Amino acid sequence: RLQQGYDHSYYFIASFIEQHLRFHAQYLQ
Repeated sequence: RLQQGYDHSYYFIASFIEQHLRFHAQYLQ
């Protein structure tokens, strides 16, 4: 159960960072 929660939070943070990087990439261009 703990491992499952860790994976969920990891994917959530990963997706959040991906969107953040895409936002800055478009802003810089």
